[in-house]
Amino acid sequence: MGKVRLSAVEAGVPVGGPGFRVDDVNEKAVDGYQLINHGSTTGALKQTVHGWFDAYTVYGR
Repeated sequence: MGKVRLSAVEAGVPVGGPGFRVDDVNEKAVDGYQLINHGSTTGALKQTVHGWFDAYTVYGR
């Protein structure tokens, strides 16, 4: 995988991937990653569901 990433970076192709911790994100940025998803699907889902519950609490009464 490192060879593919290096070839893409050298060719000017944007490289991206998930970042799992702050140190992982920083390492990927140093390695040439330009698109880093720092977060999780679970976190996005939690935020969405909380929004639904908040809306229900406000408007559902």
